[in-house]
Amino acid sequence: MKRARKGSLWAKNFTPPTSEEVSLFCKYNGLAANRGEQSSVVVAAVGEFPCDHGSGARKSLLSREGAALNDINNPKLFEGDCWESLPAPKRKHDWLALDGEEGQTFQQYLEFVTMRSGRFKAQAAAEKSEIGLCPILQGGQDQWEGPSLQALLEITKAFFDRPVKLTEPAFVTDGPQGDRKRFPTFSFCQPASGGGGKFSIKGRLHAKSGVKYSRVQYHIDPLLTELSRLKDSLDPNMGMLVGVTMEDLYSHESDLFVAGMALEASKVAVFSFHRYNPFITMSDMLWHDYGYSSKVTTSTYFLGDGPRPAAMNPASPPVTSDADISEGLRRASRLLTHEICHLFGIDHCIHHRCLMLGSGHLEEDMEAPLHLCRVCLRKLSFRIGFSIKERYSKLLHVYKKYGLESEAQWLDNRLIQIDS
Repeated sequence: MKRARKGSLWAKNFTPPTSEEVSLFCKYNGLAANRGEQSSVVVAAVGEFPCDHGSGARKSLLSREGAALNDINNPKLFEGDCWESLPAPKRKHDWLALDGEEGQTFQQYLEFVTMRSGRFKAQAAAEKSEIGLCPILQGGQDQWEGPSLQALLEITKAFFDRPVKLTEPAFVTDGPQGDRKRFPTFSFCQPASGGGGKFSIKGRLHAKSGVKYSRVQYHIDPLLTELSRLKDSLDPNMGMLVGVTMEDLYSHESDLFVAGMALEASKVAVFSFHRYNPFITMSDMLWHDYGYSSKVTTSTYFLGDGPRPAAMNPASPPVTSDADISEGLRRASRLLTHEICHLFGIDHCIHHRCLMLGSGHLEEDMEAPLHLCRVCLRKLSFRIGFSIKERYSKLLHVYKKYGLESEAQWLDNRLIQIDS
């Protein structure tokens, strides 16, 4: 869903920006230089009040339409100083240093999600509102070993104000024997779906002496294909199916890894939390070259060609402390909600620091907040039809429950601003 933004200041020949260039960047993108200020371009991106939400046919497809239409037409819900300005790129591999984007205003979003007749797209209808989460485990694994699935379910439910269902797990297992080092294949199945079949998927592995294979990645494209088939055999009220896994994924041979991929037309996606482990540190060149430190890492990548950290372990240590558990959940929740927003047609954001920022590398990804800016919030509110205050209150409860303290504090401040 990326689109090139003409005239991007740093898309080529990147050098760290000077303060004058940062000011020019903010001016070019219509951003405020200081937190809390509103620029004319950002205000325009939020859209007019009231918005032209179109015909009664479209209104009838919004759940709780009265609250939704009142909220998207209430400017107070989109004002305040909680939203920070979009930072200029600092590193040569940062998102906007590599791939400038033109952004997506609220009005552009309305044009995207509505058809020429003015009727709302069927995918947003309340009768297909359920989001399915399908854990994908390795064969022989009897339980999920990542961030709490119950916590991810509750956060997703509160974030999108939609029912969320945890399906029975699917499995990837060893496939047919053969030249496994050069042409590894694996099988994918979900026994509870009733289909009973196993489907072959590609993979790649890296072997070490005396070990069958120590690192493996699964090809994401066939996983998406099989999830599309699986979605059709599950609950007909399921609007989208999202596979979540702790297994490593890739798409092209040149990939270090891929965090996930979505098929908007089919309403399926798959995301890997493997590289979002709080302890992981990795090479930026070799997909199989990574390890785990004994404490949460502040830098995701090995620095230069120097020696690896002395405490590096080949396998992840158990995540036991409350702080480490919360950090793993925060990273996974950010990935999951960002990508589901893409399934709802929301593009990357260039208006504020926002969940929908793009990222050029994992460290930049970790810097993004878990909240939507006012532009993206208005889009999602229009598409789904929730009460913004009620949604904030539900998210606040869930974030406090699972120790996401900074996110809860942001919501506290936002609710105070709305009520003042």
